[in-house]
Amino acid sequence: MKSNRFLPVFLAFLFAFTALLLPVTANASAPPPPEQPAAPLLAPAAAGKATEASLANEGSPDVGAPQPLEQLQIRASGSGSDPWWKVGSQKYATVTEPGACPEGTIENVTCWVSSTPIREALIRIAGDLVPSDRYLYIGEGIYGVDDELAIDGSHPNLGMLRGVIGEMASDGTSMTRLETAISIQNMKAGFRLKGLNVISGEEAILPIDTNGGAVYFWNNAGLLTLEDVQIQSTNSAVENALYILDHYGSVTLNRVRVDNNPVNGALIDTDVTSGTIKITNSTFDGNGVTLPGFGLWLDTDLSVAIKDISASRNSSYGLKIEREHPTEFPHNIAISNSVFSVNQGTGAGFGVGLFTYGTLTLENLVVDDNGSDGMFIENRGNVTIKNSLVIDNQGSGLVILTNGNIALSNITANQNGGDDVVGAGALLDNSAGGTLRKVSITRAVFSGNHGDGLYLLSRGKVILKDLTAEDNIAGGADAWEGGDGIDIGRMPEGAPASVTLTNILASGNAVNGLFVASVGKVSLSAAAGCTNAFMANGLNGVEIRADGAVSLSRVIADGNLGNGAGQAGILVVNDFSAIAPVWLKDISVDGNLHHGVSIISLGAISITGMHADGNAANGLQLDLPGAAAGAVTIKNAVLQDNQTGIYLVTRGKVVINSVRADRNAGHAIDVDNSNGAASAIVLSNATVFGNGSGITLHSLGVVSVSRVATDDNTGVGLEVIAAPGAGKVTLKQVTARQNDREGIRVEANGAVLMDRITVMSNGLSGGEGYSGIVVIAPAQTVMIRNSLAIGNGLHGMRVDNDLAILIQSKNSLVGNDACGGEPDADVLWE
Repeated sequence: MKSNRFLPVFLAFLFAFTALLLPVTANASAPPPPEQPAAPLLAPAAAGKATEASLANEGSPDVGAPQPLEQLQIRASGSGSDPWWKVGSQKYATVTEPGACPEGTIENVTCWVSSTPIREALIRIAGDLVPSDRYLYIGEGIYGVDDELAIDGSHPNLGMLRGVIGEMASDGTSMTRLETAISIQNMKAGFRLKGLNVISGEEAILPIDTNGGAVYFWNNAGLLTLEDVQIQSTNSAVENALYILDHYGSVTLNRVRVDNNPVNGALIDTDVTSGTIKITNSTFDGNGVTLPGFGLWLDTDLSVAIKDISASRNSSYGLKIEREHPTEFPHNIAISNSVFSVNQGTGAGFGVGLFTYGTLTLENLVVDDNGSDGMFIENRGNVTIKNSLVIDNQGSGLVILTNGNIALSNITANQNGGDDVVGAGALLDNSAGGTLRKVSITRAVFSGNHGDGLYLLSRGKVILKDLTAEDNIAGGADAWEGGDGIDIGRMPEGAPASVTLTNILASGNAVNGLFVASVGKVSLSAAAGCTNAFMANGLNGVEIRADGAVSLSRVIADGNLGNGAGQAGILVVNDFSAIAPVWLKDISVDGNLHHGVSIISLGAISITGMHADGNAANGLQLDLPGAAAGAVTIKNAVLQDNQTGIYLVTRGKVVINSVRADRNAGHAIDVDNSNGAASAIVLSNATVFGNGSGITLHSLGVVSVSRVATDDNTGVGLEVIAAPGAGKVTLKQVTARQNDREGIRVEANGAVLMDRITVMSNGLSGGEGYSGIVVIAPAQTVMIRNSLAIGNGLHGMRVDNDLAILIQSKNSLVGNDACGGEPDADVLWE
């Protein structure tokens, strides 16, 4: 922020004799000030020439000698009075009316009458009446447009000043009103303004050209403090109402109001790398009345602490912080208890824009109804945001781009974006850089946005807990604009190392409730008494694509509307490269327009506790395409009114226990592990009722079915098909009743054992009757014992066995249509 123009080197101070003091005049020239820096974007360069009123580079006449400068043209007089100061115990003052000198002063000796008393006071101070405490005090009153407060520290006496103090009322408001401008330059040991109300109009003499401010600081050093100061300009030529330029030190603003200015509110530019900008209890509201203007802009490499401020209703940024050196000198930025609302500039109405390097900590913020993004953060370093509300912004609510860790807690980011503008609730990306950085979010809501609720890219760990993302609307064709509730790792270069999710609610979104892509493991769980819910989303309830293990527990994914191939209430894909397991526990997937659960995995799959009711495709679809044997375990599952209850293809062992599959239009259970190694299928404690077909098991390995009831199916009750191999088939305590085709059908290439089998009233529907039991086992031993076949449409038992090895024991076959009569007599042995 530099300029090639120069401030003046000299302003003459002319002093004459008074009636009481001898004339003494001494002129000494100070070195010229350095070249001004170039101005920032939206703030043109600072002036190159000061007004005639500047008190700069002039000698120090003797006490009592100064006279008003001839070149000062008084255009208006003010009603202000009593600027005063003390040298030792002697009080000095300037007043506007004769006879108004305060007690302890003598008119024309220690008190002077002037229509511009502030300027007169500075002339007297420059003439060796330097206050002992280094402060000028300005009393109650209105000071006119000609009475500008201009101090140039290049003058040795004026450079000794440390501040100007106005008069405060008991209610904390300033009673000192300046209808002029303030210019403080070249002060090297800090400066303070307190208790001033600056109302600078069109006629005010500006200390610099149009790039300056109603209150302007340039090339000062040390701690600069403004306290209980109000600044307002009605002059559209003033681009920055408060302009602190090229400051070499810390800056503190407390109870400062810079409101309703025609262009920008406050611009603070520092040129050092050590120190702090501290701003508290201040407002920067309503700026940009006639031209686009920001509220508060910091261009600094210093630490920043902002608390209890408002930067609202500006026509550009509410708050903008920008680094002088984007990749050097990291410092902390802390902003708390502040409001950034209704900054509505087209394309530039950001609530908060941070372009920083260091640790950011933001807490207790309200950022709402801004014309672009609520908060846009581009940072090198960690970002922490707590207890903040980011809603109703026209762009995204919260955008964070950083190479550091991101931590959010107690965040609400709702209703961001608009009908013609895409806006995520939060868009977070810390995937850049070589070091993996973490993202953690706890207790957050991202709902009703015109884009994704939460869009997140990271290559480190992601930990989300207690999140809600509902009713987010599709905003456009690009990936992150799609209207997911939570979207993690959509781009390959932004897929995290691992994702841990706890207590997540993501329902009613235009696309997915939850989408996760990870190069590592993914875990979704709920605390005791809690449930993860993903309901009525436009595509999948949950979609997870991972190279690592996937674990889901206590999940409800009901009524999701994706009806294309591979879409589901829960969709898990981890068949990319690693052989990693998938675990599901306590899952509900009801009423989805395609599958309830669909899993494609190279590793083992374990499902315990599942309810899948009323899905238009399969309740549970599992595909394990890898050459390695991927084992599958399913326990405690209920699958009703789906197309197929369980559809499973694998090369590994399958264990299904405690399953109920009723009224599915296709199969109740359809398992195939015949394309590979001779892996076993173990089915136990299952009930299937009223399905299109009951149970079909295709295997090369051992098949064991026990404690199974398969009734009232329109196809076969239980069908076991062993492809060429030597797998043994064992059926124990199996009941098959009132199935339209066979009760039990076994095609085996190994021994067959049936024990305690009941087949009743099967094969009674349709044109051709079907037997209760059909066994096709060429050249194998078939044993059937302790079994009952009653009232089936054809044979009670039909056995096709080329070696005629059939062992029967204690079977009862009664009332089957093809053969009747004696026990054990109605077996068709072929």
